[in-house]
Amino acid sequence: YDVDGIFFDDYFYPSTNCDYEEYLLTDKSISYDEYKLSRVNKMIEEVYSICREFNVLFGISPDANIENNYNKHFLNVKELLGNEGYIDYIMPQIYFGFENSSKPFIKTIKKWNDLIHSILFYMIIPNNIIKYTFLTILTIS
Repeated sequence: YDVDGIFFDDYFYPSTNCDYEEYLLTDKSISYDEYKLSRVNKMIEEVYSICREFNVLFGISPDANIENNYNKHFLNVKELLGNEGYIDYIMPQIYFGFENSSKPFIKTIKKWNDLIHSILFYMIIPNNIIKYTFLTILTIS
């Protein structure tokens, strides 16, 4: 059957030290964390390239907390969204409420939107309507 797109949902780095032995074999001109960030970027770039060969869209759904992506999951979202050649769309898991004290819904969307530097990217905002007692029409500028 035809495939329109490939989607990585819930992207997370497998563990904190799963490839440490391999890192020790490199020239160590970058830190271990930078090494993990670069490995993830390379994997995403390679999947994107294969998807392009078959005219298939490719996207990911990372943690909505941008800092967690760097420090915990080793996903360099600034690199992915600041340059072409990685993804066609992103769907950050922004499930926070409108009045969440640490990651309010609208401000979090704006932070993600500010990372996008190409008209070729789509950002899809997931939402769990059950969390809200009323609907609000949003305009993000």
